[in-house]
Amino acid sequence: MNAGGARTGRPPRRRVLALALVGVMLQLLAEATHVQPAIGEAAVSPETSWRPPTGVRPLHRIGVRTMAGRHAEFFDTVTGRAFVPRGNNYIRLDPKHSTFSPAKYDPDRVEVALREMQRHGYNVVRVYLNSQVIGGSLERPGVDVLYMSNVLDFLARANAHGLYVMLSSDWLPSNYASIVGASPPPAKVEGINGVFMTPGFIEAARQYWTDVITAIKFLDPSLLSTVFSYDIWAEPFFQSDQQPFSLTSGFVTTADGGTYDMSNAASRQLAADNAARYWANQVVAAVKRADPQALTVASLFSPKAVGRSGYDGVQPNRDVRAPLRMSVLAESALDYVDLHTYPTGASYRLKDDLDSAELGATGMSKPRLIGEFGALKSYYPEANDAAPVLADHQVGSCAYGVKGWLLWTWDAGGSEQPHFWNALDANGEINSLLAPIHRPDACSGIGRLQPTIAEAP
Repeated sequence: MNAGGARTGRPPRRRVLALALVGVMLQLLAEATHVQPAIGEAAVSPETSWRPPTGVRPLHRIGVRTMAGRHAEFFDTVTGRAFVPRGNNYIRLDPKHSTFSPAKYDPDRVEVALREMQRHGYNVVRVYLNSQVIGGSLERPGVDVLYMSNVLDFLARANAHGLYVMLSSDWLPSNYASIVGASPPPAKVEGINGVFMTPGFIEAARQYWTDVITAIKFLDPSLLSTVFSYDIWAEPFFQSDQQPFSLTSGFVTTADGGTYDMSNAASRQLAADNAARYWANQVVAAVKRADPQALTVASLFSPKAVGRSGYDGVQPNRDVRAPLRMSVLAESALDYVDLHTYPTGASYRLKDDLDSAELGATGMSKPRLIGEFGALKSYYPEANDAAPVLADHQVGSCAYGVKGWLLWTWDAGGSEQPHFWNALDANGEINSLLAPIHRPDACSGIGRLQPTIAEAP
């Protein structure tokens, strides 16, 4: 959940940000000159104060493996042991994601947080790269060295505490507009839909992630193994009020090469599915070229979270967002699937949320993670109300083969994020039930599990 959220009840800021950033990108296209570094070319300046800390040892790489007759899992590629991601989202908002902003980064606060996560048995922490800051003042594609130095400092500190880091991002820095503009966009494709359906946006995403990984390799290649995965777009979605999905007739041809009938619901959904698969495969190929051992994902919210019963061809809806289809991403080159789920009071059933995303029907060849789950104070007025619900949420998801969970959030609160409980609120009430040191088996119950939550196909 970056600038806003998928679920009703979260601050409705994501759609406003989406439209604003698309507008900025399109405005820049008119004046941009195409200057594209080659894939793998260093896109950072050597002039930096960053120096690799002493004592950094590469962590064991985490891989994914299929299991005969069972859901796929993560594993330690050195020891061969199963790896179960347990962790938290670490975010700073001022008002948008400012964790690594040069004027905002707080290494002392980071150190305290990572030390406490380690002490409580966690092994993964998720962070956001702010695409509107990471480019700094660069006028051509590339990532700002000061920003990336803060990312490297975070990786080094996480490494020292035995924590892997999931790097999430969405949108594209404005200094990549020249790449977007180098490829003529297809007709009848606009707004955020173009991000996943036009060659220019896809190539810009490929270059952006290449530059992020190249920066890590340039500054300290030993820290590449500390990256658990690259979340190539956090909560990607199409919009039903923008072309091609606002059209009710006619045909459209997208970057994947297919032509689709906008008057036919099945063809509309096929357009969305093929575009999602093509986009994911193209970006993953660039990531793997820069780091062949990298894990990749595109985290999703469920159709139910935005008032949809399933994947309906991106039909008109009160909430215009329609998430990319989980089963399609599971068939793509992405390494695992990640669904964000938030319980919403007594009537909420995890089964309904997961079924709307077709998780029960999705093949078992890719591991499943819940990269965000959390509790809104409007539904759970006290932290001791939220804590057992979140623990039950973990337990219930196990029946669907989920094998990893990251809480939203570790310590964001007060004016920074007033709507959600964090792990440390109320003297660590939620952390006391979620931390591996207290519950080594995330699939074990705590005495208040509602039987309907654990139902699965």
